[in-house]
Amino acid sequence: MNREYKMNTEDKGMEEISFKVSVIMPVYNHEAYVAQAIEGVLMQKTDFKYELIIGEDCSTDSSRKIVQEYQSRYPDIIKVNYHSSNKGGYANVRNLCRKAKGKYWAVCEGDDYWIDCEKLQKQVDFLESHQDYSAVYHNVLCVDKRGRVCKRRSINKYPIKEERTYTFKDLKGFALPGQAASLVCRNIYDILGTKENIKLFERCMCNGDHKICAVLACAGKIYFGNEAMACHRVVLHEGNSWSAKMYNKNMLLSVYTMYREVQALIKTIYNKDIGSMSVERHWYLESKKYMQKEPSISNISIYVRMFMHIYGGRIKDKILSLCDRSNEK
Repeated sequence: MNREYKMNTEDKGMEEISFKVSVIMPVYNHEAYVAQAIEGVLMQKTDFKYELIIGEDCSTDSSRKIVQEYQSRYPDIIKVNYHSSNKGGYANVRNLCRKAKGKYWAVCEGDDYWIDCEKLQKQVDFLESHQDYSAVYHNVLCVDKRGRVCKRRSINKYPIKEERTYTFKDLKGFALPGQAASLVCRNIYDILGTKENIKLFERCMCNGDHKICAVLACAGKIYFGNEAMACHRVVLHEGNSWSAKMYNKNMLLSVYTMYREVQALIKTIYNKDIGSMSVERHWYLESKKYMQKEPSISNISIYVRMFMHIYGGRIKDKILSLCDRSNEK
């Protein structure tokens, strides 16, 4: 299924422009960072056309004004979804994906940025010459709000790694090969193939990074390059990023629920199991640590629910088995 986007130009004497790559950029209250994010995309040196699709989610700061200024200067590259009300991260990304018609997708959130002008070219060249691969990730530098590299392990969630190839087995248990700002992949909707699969994908209420990666792992191998070609912003004490919203909060039940959503999605579409009992037990033990450290009603509730999610079915089966044995006697 070829959904490569063609833009009609005003001059009918000109050929239609085909975009090989659609760059997706969700933006909300990123006034301090969004210009740098856009500039990182615009500086790309490629032998193909690419588009930048921005989802401006009704920011309350000057993000929209900054985006509008860039769109007026680069109308052939930048397309913008201007929301009249705040839709939230999930809906914003979903709408951007629907607009992304390129053969390949790339991602850069409004507070992250790219630092290598040949990033897109390098990743697309790899995918063009390796048809059995579905995606390419690479190293990122974790930086603070001023662009300084974060060195603390508790903050830097993406340490520098060596190049390698990931397969479906490597990504069992909800693992991610790399951060979203490093991703270039084949068009997810082309990979899913049917309208029904796309509907199932969109209905999966999970962090986009994880469900996209799960689909990519089912579609082919994933290459991880050792070059650091992007920066991921980590601002924990302010702002609207996922990291800031979740900082110091017990999110284990939410993460586990997302994991189950993706597990069901992949089982339905591909009949594959991303489950891992060792990972589930890890999350249960982590929830136990939260409860022991701070025995609040919320943490106790999360611990009990995690226990029942993971072990409830097994306990029920064990009790029924014992009852059956008792009845046989």
